[in-house]
Amino acid sequence: MESRQEQVRSEKDQKRQMLTIAPQAPEKEMPEIVVQEPEPMHEKNPSRPVGDAEGELAILLKQIKGYFHQRTRNLDLEALQFSLTHLFSHVDLLYRQALPELNKWTSYEQNTATGDLLQRQKVWLQLQAINRALDRMAPVCHLLSDVIECLLDTLDHEELWLRAIDEEETRLLEQVKSPALSRPIVPTPRPSERPELIAPEGWEQAVAALMDRLLIWQEQHHKLVPFEQHFATPILLACNLSELDSAFAILLDSAGAIFGDILPNFRLVRPENHEEISALLFDLMQQSDQMLAQFETTLEPLTRLIRHFALVNESN
Repeated sequence: MESRQEQVRSEKDQKRQMLTIAPQAPEKEMPEIVVQEPEPMHEKNPSRPVGDAEGELAILLKQIKGYFHQRTRNLDLEALQFSLTHLFSHVDLLYRQALPELNKWTSYEQNTATGDLLQRQKVWLQLQAINRALDRMAPVCHLLSDVIECLLDTLDHEELWLRAIDEEETRLLEQVKSPALSRPIVPTPRPSERPELIAPEGWEQAVAALMDRLLIWQEQHHKLVPFEQHFATPILLACNLSELDSAFAILLDSAGAIFGDILPNFRLVRPENHEEISALLFDLMQQSDQMLAQFETTLEPLTRLIRHFALVNESN
């Protein structure tokens, strides 16, 4: 018995010695391994993190498309989703990146005598980024206004549209009648494309994500230095820079109306209430046209700014 205890004690001592053996401490401290916490996930859709505004917008648009199920062409519905998705993305790029980045390069003319070429080039690049975002939003707004006009026309003539569909299906059935069986061969019905209505809490979560993004746009916009203060030189003050400040403020208001007011209000109407749906679509088209008007306002002063910095860069 004693020999057995001595053997166990000897094994424990060996293990203790093995655990205490370690290489010499390194001269430099090893970097700390930081474990990033995963982003919170949706309860009903774990594949998408909470606060994913683009994903939440897709949920809203999918349900809005269901209001026009079998009432209009599928291409119109795809164009509606495409235009609103890309408009949201470009507005986000403009107010979260392009304009704030320009704000970092202030008082550029103070060092003109020293030939600060790098700073002027940075300003020129940011002006190009802003102009590029506006150029991409313009055709998207044109598409949005056009497709909304088609949807409004569909709602106004729904009876004619549905009757045309019925007549077309009747003609197809007559063409595929079998002479042997003397009865029509009914084609396989198309699967329903109407999406399931999301639960109220899911809709509220989607709207909350959009509102959070709108607040970020507003916060970033409030931090911007006005263009007249940013480019406070006699040459550039003649470019009507105040029109840029006004245009970007109106663009933000229109984007807020579209994504923070009009689209969320579709939840309050029933699919059969054509008058209220038409009113929301009309408001949406007005905001889109308002944005198009602001694009035209920014064209001249922004082009003159870009040309000014391009000439400065070429002369150095």
